[in-house]
Amino acid sequence: MHDGVQVQEPGRIQLAAGHQRGSVLVELAAACMLLLAFFFASIETMFLVRDSIYLHRLVRDAAREAAITGSVTAGEQKARDLAAMYFGRNGSRVRVEFFLYAESQKRSVTCVATYPHRVFGEYSARVLGGWEVNLGAHATFGWYDFT
Repeated sequence: MHDGVQVQEPGRIQLAAGHQRGSVLVELAAACMLLLAFFFASIETMFLVRDSIYLHRLVRDAAREAAITGSVTAGEQKARDLAAMYFGRNGSRVRVEFFLYAESQKRSVTCVATYPHRVFGEYSARVLGGWEVNLGAHATFGWYDFT
């Protein structure tokens, strides 16, 4: 006792009561679950952005190929090759369309593609019901034809 105030001895820690220990474990479990959910959501966002970038690359290169060669067939082949390279087994799920524009000497080709990105991958269909995010991209290449 010091000046009428009771002071604990240094180095002694008073343990929490039994019911408080259990609540700490519950809070820890809840915090871990929240952090785990945030971690998986961050990873899925990264995959979503990656697929969006791949889709934009695909339409840009396919439209460029069609514009350079003057053949939509060449652009479609380029799109199929890139879809297989970027999306692997899911490359067949990429839908690609080409639109040609010709007026006098002005010419352009537009490539439009869509890809249904499965949230949390292919195996999530059993657990989450197979949620999908439809990604889309388009690219236009134009030129003047003086021939």
